[in-house]
Amino acid sequence: MIVIAEKYQGYVAIPRSVQVLPIWGNAYDTALWLYCVLHASHRPYGELRPGQFYASQAQIAVELHWTRKTVGTALQRLAGKALLDVKTSGKGTVITVAHWDEISSGRGFAESEMPVQPYADAYEEEPLWESR
Repeated sequence: MIVIAEKYQGYVAIPRSVQVLPIWGNAYDTALWLYCVLHASHRPYGELRPGQFYASQAQIAVELHWTRKTVGTALQRLAGKALLDVKTSGKGTVITVAHWDEISSGRGFAESEMPVQPYADAYEEEPLWESR
């Protein structure tokens, strides 16, 4: 019998409108954003609000099989695109997924609610990987 840890139970409705976000053309940005959405708390938990979770770059790097530098760079890009907020304190790093209500409701983003310019207008050619 396979036992699934509680943090891996449940589901997240990913709206199809994420395909127009500026992360869609970059595999690293998309993977990290999905990682954050899947790890975010869906309800208040201690000091965390819905859409937030504690993490470290080292932990994310291990789980995604990336280098720590790759994680840091991708976190900076997503924060710069206003899709994540990353705050470090004495208790650790809190990552907040922006627009959590739209994402968790499954209704997606209407054009007037787009947090950033659409993918087609914002994508810049970036290297897909770096050597370890």
